[in-house]
Amino acid sequence: MGPGAQLAASGRAAGNARHCLFLCFFVCLLLGVLAAVAVVVVAVAVAVVAVVAVVAVVAVVAVVAAVAVVAVVVDVVDVVVVVVVVVVVVVVVVVVAVAVAVAVAVAVAVV
Repeated sequence: MGPGAQLAASGRAAGNARHCLFLCFFVCLLLGVLAAVAVVVVAVAVAVVAVVAVVAVVAVVAVVAAVAVVAVVVDVVDVVVVVVVVVVVVVVVVVVAVAVAVAVAVAVAVV
């Protein structure tokens, strides 16, 4: 192989190396962006679940307080009715909180 052919071969090799470096850089950049997006999505999911949990607790406390006030004002309603109302409200709040948590988990898994 003559000097011209060697020079051409080294030029092609350098071009291939540059192309490979660019491709590696692009793939690493893309993976970094995807990782950052995943971190943000997980953080948002955790925040949503935390907010839902706080709202659920506040709702349960508010309902229990309201039922207690009504029971006192109405001259102590039947205890069974009060217990049933509280249990139904707690179950509904827990079901909604679990549904939101599952929806967020599915959204995170899809991303």
